[in-house]
Amino acid sequence: MRYLRAPLAGPLVFQSAGQFHSSRAWKHTRRVINSYEIVIGVRGILHIQQSDEPHAIGPGDVLVLVPGEEHFGHLPCEPGVSFYWIHFLCPNGSDLRHEREPEGGPDPALTLPLRFRPANGKRVEILFHQLQHLANSAIRYPQAPHFALTSLLLELAEQAFAAEKG
Repeated sequence: MRYLRAPLAGPLVFQSAGQFHSSRAWKHTRRVINSYEIVIGVRGILHIQQSDEPHAIGPGDVLVLVPGEEHFGHLPCEPGVSFYWIHFLCPNGSDLRHEREPEGGPDPALTLPLRFRPANGKRVEILFHQLQHLANSAIRYPQAPHFALTSLLLELAEQAFAAEKG
């Protein structure tokens, strides 16, 4: 399993987010992006491949798409497929690892598996909607979406860690 590791000297950088829904059969376009993208399944099965690894993302499943790696729909999705998506950057750097970092390291960092299923999807959904609200509102603090994104990713990391511990 691969993990994203991003130091947390400050918040991650929110770029954009939304919910995709297709009322007809659909296939994700082939592309390479320069940001990370989190995909969270809402309804149906999203068929998407990153590099040489195909994924079937169902409701509640989480996939992290990595900058510089090609991703595309390897199979068509049925009508009604829906998922949340979030683009973000790691301003303090990031790397991919094949093992989870041990707990209690000297530098705080977010460690997130690239594919997993959180135990409490409702909490993730609430945080996603809060992020959407902040990103689409005239708010006094423009940095709020960055902190909301970081909070959402920390929640995902906590749930992934709990699931791995069993």
